[in-house]
Amino acid sequence: GVIHGSISPANVFIGEQGTVKLAGFEIGAHISELFPHRLLYLPPEYHVGGELTEQTDVFSTAAVLHELLTGAPVWIHEGEECPDPRDQRPDIPAHLAEIILGALASEPECRTKTATDLGLQLEQYLYSSGYGPTNESVAEYVTQLITMTSDGPSPF
Repeated sequence: GVIHGSISPANVFIGEQGTVKLAGFEIGAHISELFPHRLLYLPPEYHVGGELTEQTDVFSTAAVLHELLTGAPVWIHEGEECPDPRDQRPDIPAHLAEIILGALASEPECRTKTATDLGLQLEQYLYSSGYGPTNESVAEYVTQLITMTSDGPSPF
């Protein structure tokens, strides 16, 4: 499969219909030179000389999701475990938190293996929560998230 190597909030775009687009494929191996702030979204093994792999993209995607749900970036050092997003947002469903934590495991052998696996887990979560993988239902959900205020009700 294709390895992006630079997934971060700056590279994720959501259209009005809920379609997610990923930009920045050309950055890859030059990420630390060009955009040092994007190092926050790379797994611990990358920071000690690891290679960009599909699991790098799994970790980075989950780091973006964690930040989307909590409002703060997550920084995990080698050997540390990711903080549970429910520590900051107790209203996040346990099943969703487990999916994110599985993709943010600090040890690659414990992490969700592929982007396809992560996508299937998230799709199954959406189905079990009453959201199907249609542009309309995702667009409605994204609209709810975007229009929420800090004083408004939780989308969970």
